Amino acid sequence: MCSSLYTSIWFDFRIFWLLTIIVSLMMCGYLIEDVWTKWQTSPVIVTVSEQLVPVIQVPLPSITICPQAKCKLSVYNYSSVVDDYESGRYSKTPLEERYKWSGITLLCPKNMRAGPRTSRRQNSTTMKQINEVALDYRDVFKLCNINDDYADCEKLFSKVLTASGVCFTMNVLAAEEILHVEKLQQDFSYLSSTRPSQNWSIERGYLSGFDSKEVYPIRGLASDTRATVTIKFKQRLDDHDGLCHGPSPGFQVHVQHPAEWPQTSLYTQTLNVNEQAVLALSFSIMNTSEALRSYRPELRQCYFPGERQLKYFKIYTAKNCRAECLANITLECCKCVPFYLPHNDSDQICGVAYKLCTESAEEKMAQREANVDAPDRCKCLESCNSITYDSQLLRTGRYQDTWNPSLQGNNFYETLPQNLSGVHYSELKVFYKSPQFISMRRSELFGVTDFLANCGGLLGLFLGFSFLSLVEIIYFFTLRLCCALRKDLKQQRTNTLEKNEGHELTEECLPSVCEKTPNYRID
Repeated sequence: MCSSLYTSIWFDFRIFWLLTIIVSLMMCGYLIEDVWTKWQTSPVIVTVSEQLVPVIQVPLPSITICPQAKCKLSVYNYSSVVDDYESGRYSKTPLEERYKWSGITLLCPKNMRAGPRTSRRQNSTTMKQINEVALDYRDVFKLCNINDDYADCEKLFSKVLTASGVCFTMNVLAAEEILHVEKLQQDFSYLSSTRPSQNWSIERGYLSGFDSKEVYPIRGLASDTRATVTIKFKQRLDDHDGLCHGPSPGFQVHVQHPAEWPQTSLYTQTLNVNEQAVLALSFSIMNTSEALRSYRPELRQCYFPGERQLKYFKIYTAKNCRAECLANITLECCKCVPFYLPHNDSDQICGVAYKLCTESAEEKMAQREANVDAPDRCKCLESCNSITYDSQLLRTGRYQDTWNPSLQGNNFYETLPQNLSGVHYSELKVFYKSPQFISMRRSELFGVTDFLANCGGLLGLFLGFSFLSLVEIIYFFTLRLCCALRKDLKQQRTNTLEKNEGHELTEECLPSVCEKTPNYRID
């Protein structure tokens, strides 16, 4: 009776502990799975760096100037051609002139009436004509100063093709450093910059021990009293074409990193004629810990140098990547590419008739990037070590240096409609808002050590598990097991040997024993 009761209690006790161990294992596994998910999905944290970054350590941004006048009236009277078309005289215009009108219409976003030839694709001849009618250096710049030193505006600025037409950009790297020139069409140039970087690299920044005049891109001044860049513009208002210009007379101003391909965007600053303004700059820096290099780019949300290669760009930046992606998608959808996007065939430039198609390609790109499961996404992540510039245009007053005396002392906006003759001037000064700025750092939030610590805590909480327990398990399943097997084999070998030796001894001694043993015979 007592024996059966004792057996029942022992059996119930074993079942209880077995269930307890199973529940503990399940809870521990469930929580460890949560820890694993956290490690795989959010291992990165962005924090504010302890040290401020001085302006002298960061290159001055590339400044792109786009005249609002897209076509010089003294070179090509676009409005007159449109009048001929509307009045019926366009049918007598030579076919070559019609092609020219169709191509130059690409510069005039407000007027999409480009005649019967707009459906054709454009080519390098169109780009040559666009450059001929666009404003030149002498039509835009009067004076340039860099860090209080005179600079030749024509040497300081380079021409670049943008969505706003022919623009001028300064402090940008050479086209051979930004673009794979050999992979692009060779009939016209997207960027005319030829000055390479000097004592600076996009990965390491400026090399120490060099004077500001021995480096390129140019450094900025950390001064509250002197402007880093001073540019004086000039513009003839009577050279504006009524149907081919921007929102108002003046200039659009854009800033970007010197290693990025200069392009315009909606985030633009507008400098009007007869206006004096300052461009206040600021920047933000993002650095990434080398400990994150072992993570996938999708986890850390950035690319280290050399991890992402582009077809048309040598230097990877998110903007360069998006420009190439847009060119590829537009070519896929429209079988042509806008004139300002990189491409390897100059005969596949989209005409005005493809405007709706190119706009739909931009929408398709945005939708594709929004779908994280799309296999053909561009995945234009930011660079792991990047500099992002921001600017604010502050209007300080009217610039009085003008050849038109009727504008002196009068309200510009009241006088402008009555007087559109003469050369008018504007002035732009560029400076930094502060001598130093904060930087951000992307580092490891949840690494291998944190993962092991969390797993060890859960195992210790639910199972009383520790590193010594792991050592004991390894010991019992390896060393102890091997030693036991070795001992058993040795004992078995010893027993076999003793048995064999005893057998041989008995056979050898048997004759002698028999001889010495008396022969007792019983009758």
